[in-house]
Amino acid sequence: RSPVSVMSTVELLAPLREEEENQRLKSRSAGDLLIGANTRAITFLEERALEGPPLDASICGSSAVSGELNLASTAIKIGEVTEGEIAAFSKQTLEFVFAPENSGEHSAQFLISFSNPTVSSISLLARGVARELPVYVESERVSLHTCTIWRLYQDSVTLFNRAGTALGLTFHVPEEAQGHLEVLPKHGMVQGGSKFTAQLKLLPKRSIFSDCGNYVDLSSGVLEIPVRVSIANQALPISFSVVCKVTVPDMEFSLPSLSFGPCTVHECAVASVTLHNRSSLPQRFGFVGLPDEVEVQPNDGFGTVLPEESLSLDVIFIPGKPQLYEWNLVCRTDTNGAYQLPCCGEGVLPSLRLSHSVVNFAATAVGDVSSAVIAVHNPKLSRLNSAVIRGAVQPQGAKSFEFALPSSVPLTLSPAVATVPLGESVSVRLEFAPRLESAAIVEEAVKLAAHNQSVEAKGSETPAEADGLPKKKAKRQSTEKASLVSCSKGSMSSTQGRLEDKPPTPPAQGSGQWWRGYSSLLQGFGNTCSSWSIPCFVSCEGPSASHRPQDTLYLEVTCPIIQPALVVVSDSGCTTVDFGAVCTGTVVAKCVTVKNICSDTLQLRCCVLDPLGAFEVRNAMRSVETNSSHTLIVNFSPTAGGECCEDLCVLHCKGSLVLRLRG
Repeated sequence: RSPVSVMSTVELLAPLREEEENQRLKSRSAGDLLIGANTRAITFLEERALEGPPLDASICGSSAVSGELNLASTAIKIGEVTEGEIAAFSKQTLEFVFAPENSGEHSAQFLISFSNPTVSSISLLARGVARELPVYVESERVSLHTCTIWRLYQDSVTLFNRAGTALGLTFHVPEEAQGHLEVLPKHGMVQGGSKFTAQLKLLPKRSIFSDCGNYVDLSSGVLEIPVRVSIANQALPISFSVVCKVTVPDMEFSLPSLSFGPCTVHECAVASVTLHNRSSLPQRFGFVGLPDEVEVQPNDGFGTVLPEESLSLDVIFIPGKPQLYEWNLVCRTDTNGAYQLPCCGEGVLPSLRLSHSVVNFAATAVGDVSSAVIAVHNPKLSRLNSAVIRGAVQPQGAKSFEFALPSSVPLTLSPAVATVPLGESVSVRLEFAPRLESAAIVEEAVKLAAHNQSVEAKGSETPAEADGLPKKKAKRQSTEKASLVSCSKGSMSSTQGRLEDKPPTPPAQGSGQWWRGYSSLLQGFGNTCSSWSIPCFVSCEGPSASHRPQDTLYLEVTCPIIQPALVVVSDSGCTTVDFGAVCTGTVVAKCVTVKNICSDTLQLRCCVLDPLGAFEVRNAMRSVETNSSHTLIVNFSPTAGGECCEDLCVLHCKGSLVLRLRG
């Protein structure tokens, strides 16, 4: 008989209604510990040895669960005391904790061992039955996703009653969150076998982060507020959490204010500002109540800014009168937020006026010319209508202007500098003549030369084939030369190495290689469109001549460049027909072949040459289909000594091709 035994009496701290469930279980032996639906049971160990030293005891165990779910962790655990000492004729209390997470029967096997090897270990089986609570919540986490300050968010939570009787409910919101979260109704009654729905209202204020600091996850910024529900006749309350991420609906401008400075009444001033969204939600915005002189682009000041995104906006100031303007740029969001940006600008009247401040040229092919005409006016103004800037009256009289044209722009203005008398106008002619850059032509010519050099080095094309000889004759010549190559293999290899190592020299402008590069670029040209803003500086004439920055005018020029529809394919694509030295009274004819590289059929016609000149077109013009060519025969018959030059313009529906005749 073991000196230590487990008493068969077990104290159950379970409610009275649990006794019926306990009686359903099987009868237990002396080593059986029955645990009811409560979370704790107590057993005793008694020392029955009549004499001897105290015994050291330790306890360990394993668990098993029977029911619908098999839990990985045990529901029955030993308490804080897992080892100790039992004195003679004494007892030791051990605590077992029953904390089930799922309903069903749970069991755990415990083994009590002793330090004295003569004392056998004691096996203890603990069993318990877990039943579901009568009232439970449908979802323990109610997610409101991302919420904005000072906006009301509502949701509902549903509680179910498994019992057959009605039970009272009371919702308890933490004191720190009571100013932000509300549950309606606070008290309620759920009928037996029915459900109860309560409404959640969340109205976060800016103080929610300081008030509910204990419920905020600083790493993710997620707010989780626990709500406890007390139930009548149910000792264990239930709870659920309201989870959300609270963000501010703030937007801010990158600049504290905008100043446009002086701007002429016929021009516009543009200032850029960045709008930043500090919210974690996308926000729609719009600039409302704008003055007639102000525009906001793009999309007329309306759009959507993504979370933590910055959007660049252009504020356009177009003054209509010579006066000082001050206004507030108001940006409103879909959260009813209003953000103001102070702005100011000054409208002035310029000394001169352009008839057109924007010139849009028609699509012009490379090598063609387009023109436009504008007028520069010097209007007469009365003293009351004169442009006043900070109290200074602008003097009246003749004004001089100068267009500052960049050298890289393929535009010509005539005249670029002139003086306009008071009350008069001066016409300015603009010519747009797109050309290919000389550096690009040289680069393309070098590439073609390198390609041809590599082909010759590899021997991919025999000289007979290059000269256009018949295939049989070319084959015979290549066979004859093959023997020569085999005899001088070493010298040929060294020659090829020198050809490959020696880079092609850049061609001179106007050479055949240069024109081949020009023709290659034309046939592979892609359409482009360029815009330039050309300043026009204005100054007063006379002893008090001066220039003011606010008098500067700007001319916007848009120039689309397209591929030419008709190109020269003869003489390496050269557009200059040079007859050289010709004796007086003789006739020399030259042929120029042009090719249609566009997708439409072109009807060619020729401009009229000088009837008394030395040049003459001998054949008639006709229509040229796509990828077809036409040959022009031009005669040169000089009647007197000297150099003759004339331009032959071949016209078609998409432009013109200019051939320069010289002899």
